[in-house]
Amino acid sequence: MSVSIYNLAGYSAGSFPVIAGKDIQDGCLSPAFVNATAAVSWASISFDPASNSTCGPVDLPSRFKRYFEGSYSNFAAKVDLNGTDVTIQLRKSDIARDDSAPWIFNYKVAY
Repeated sequence: MSVSIYNLAGYSAGSFPVIAGKDIQDGCLSPAFVNATAAVSWASISFDPASNSTCGPVDLPSRFKRYFEGSYSNFAAKVDLNGTDVTIQLRKSDIARDDSAPWIFNYKVAY
């Protein structure tokens, strides 16, 4: 398994709020580990296991659940890997429609 490490380089706020008292820049979304041998998806991205005691489980849905209300089934994510960049678009979707502006998280490879 080939894993690349990415640091959060920036983000754009979407139209749905962060849970009161939570801070996107608290360090729990970086670094991200991407399994480069798998198709890039929710399952191929995890976060620093050293931060478990503070940030919770390392899987992508759990880390985003830390910041946004709703069950995992209420979120849709699009993950793009483009050379040295990873972009995650997170939408909060209702049953059949999604009119929310996504949160966009941009990661850069950390050599």
